Amino acid sequence: MSPDSEYLAIGTNGGSLKLIKVATGEKVWEKQLVKGIADARIADIEFSEDGKRLFVGEESPDAFLYCFDLEGTEIWKYGAGKELGSDLKYMPAMKKIKLDSEGNIYVAASRACGYIGEKYKYLARVYSFDPEGNLRWKFPESEYMDSGVTWIDATPDGKYAVFGTTCFTETEKWREGTVHALNGNTGQEHWSYKIQPVEPFFDYSAIWYSTQITPDGEKLITMTSDGRAFLFNNSRIIETGTPEITWQQNISTPIVVSGVPIYGSANYAYIVNDTLIFSIGSTFSKDKNKDAPFEHPSGNSLFAYDYDGNLLWKWRVDGYAGECAVNDRYLVIPLAQNLVTEDRSVHGVYVFDASKSGGASSRLIQTYNTEGITVSADISPDGRYIAALEAPSRLDDGTVLGEYKVHILT
Repeated sequence: MSPDSEYLAIGTNGGSLKLIKVATGEKVWEKQLVKGIADARIADIEFSEDGKRLFVGEESPDAFLYCFDLEGTEIWKYGAGKELGSDLKYMPAMKKIKLDSEGNIYVAASRACGYIGEKYKYLARVYSFDPEGNLRWKFPESEYMDSGVTWIDATPDGKYAVFGTTCFTETEKWREGTVHALNGNTGQEHWSYKIQPVEPFFDYSAIWYSTQITPDGEKLITMTSDGRAFLFNNSRIIETGTPEITWQQNISTPIVVSGVPIYGSANYAYIVNDTLIFSIGSTFSKDKNKDAPFEHPSGNSLFAYDYDGNLLWKWRVDGYAGECAVNDRYLVIPLAQNLVTEDRSVHGVYVFDASKSGGASSRLIQTYNTEGITVSADISPDGRYIAALEAPSRLDDGTVLGEYKVHILT
């Protein structure tokens, strides 16, 4: 959604980008950014704070970051493909885009390279650009990380940029499961902290879509995919020079059921005013030869904490929660099916009012169900509109539920 709540930008698998008017659904323009590569996709979209520019990251052999004006004219672009390499199976992507209040751009670029021998390989780099597309810095400066980076955050004043690293195996130099805090103006690293794996279930730790920093730069939160949530006091670490964990919550860490170790995959973390919200996704078996016999008790759930680590509320979502949309008051959750129970009745959008008191049920103010899975959502800054993207769900018998459709809700 654009800052003035008038426009909605939509990116698709296949690399198509559309701009529509929210109030009418009228298409303003459409572009096919990637041609002839079916597995390419739009990875992330952000508007500038003044709403005059649109930044788009793609997963493709070129891995371009584009800057468009609202007429669809390309102003500049930058490709990470030449640096990270590509083939049609393992393409690089501009995974996540973040802007500060001055219009500077921070982007996480990453390429999964698959297994090479017994080790899973990634290449990644973090970039910062000024509003006109000039490269301000890149991290690391003279090499690539051998871990993936799929998320980035920055403070509004641009003082700090933060991210976490990920991989499916132990990495050699740029360790997986590591939180990095950078100087947002120069790209120099202030500190890093390697989160150790949960043994004996894992010999690696992975941070996917969760590293967030408070707007004032005081605190930082993250999650490892094995079900742990963490808070760091960034200001104290900067002052003392000693990185350490302030608190840790073992939300959906592995348990053994009928001899099978299962865990709830920790996915996203959000900061909504003074509430820290951690989203736990699907239940997986650590034994790759066996499916999870049933759900982890904390799987497919939201957990909300305060800065002291006290649990404020939790909610069982009963389906897979994708990336949520937030503004100063509302949390909008797109839900797909539960991979263990295969419950399709939960597909849709769920809206929480974080300003309300009480538990999750008192904060849940609106639901909207879709026939297919709901894969993404956004809320307009003024809270007037919600957009949800539905995709079809194909059942084992070949039946298809739902269709590719955008829903505009009020």
